[in-house]
Amino acid sequence: MISIAFEDVSSSTIVDFSVEIGSTSYATVSAGSIHRDSGVSNARISSSGGPVKVANLGSAASELCGIVTLQKMDDNEWTVSSNLGSSAVEEIFHGGGVIDLGGVADRLKISIPSGALDSGKITIAAYS
Repeated sequence: MISIAFEDVSSSTIVDFSVEIGSTSYATVSAGSIHRDSGVSNARISSSGGPVKVANLGSAASELCGIVTLQKMDDNEWTVSSNLGSSAVEEIFHGGGVIDLGGVADRLKISIPSGALDSGKITIAAYS
C-alpha cells in the first residue's frame, strides 16, 4: 500500500493534481473516476484512459489537504482511493479507480501541468 498525504499544498496557478504509478512507464486508469463536489456544482474530473487526477483547485489561493491511497490488489493490479479537501472554495474531491500496471510497480509521480507547488507538504509512505 502507498499512502500520499497532502498537507496545506497549494500551487501558483489553478491546476489539476495528478498521481501516476507505473511499471517501465506510467499507466493510465483502466476504470473509475474522481469527482469534485462543492456547494455550486459536481463534476467528474478524471476518468478512464488518463492519469489519476485527484483534485482541481478552483483558486490559486486554495490549499489541498487529504489522503490518496494506492493499494495492490493482485499481481499487477492496483486500486486508487482519494479523499481531499480544498480550503478556499469549500470543495471536496473523492473517488477511486483501478490501475493495471502490466508489471511490478517501479515509479510514482505527483504532478501538476503548469506552475509550481508553492507551499505545504506532501508525504509518501509505503507499506508492505
